[in-house]
Amino acid sequence: MSEEKRRLVTRADFDGVVCGALFNELDMIGDIVFAEPSDMQQGRFPVSDKDISANLPYVEGIHLCFDHHISEMERVGEKDNLIIDANAPSATRVIYSHFGGKESFPITFNRRL
Repeated sequence: MSEEKRRLVTRADFDGVVCGALFNELDMIGDIVFAEPSDMQQGRFPVSDKDISANLPYVEGIHLCFDHHISEMERVGEKDNLIIDANAPSATRVIYSHFGGKESFPITFNRRL
């Protein structure tokens, strides 16, 4: 039996859309929803352990959070479910690298990332 698919919560920008494409390629998500950073920080967007976030502020209760902003590390410190690389140019690159880069993704992604 395959692992349960998660919901991706991300920003409605190019980085967020490509994050969705990567997770879709990995067959990890069943739904994508868009949220604003302030809504996440203020608790106006509920999340659960069924959710993965990308390029959004870390919130308690999320399954995994991928980001490239060092401010998140400074704001919340180290968390087992916070995958962050402040040297990455995007959350997309953090996800791409975390899941194996060119070994895990088709050539379409590799040429662009």
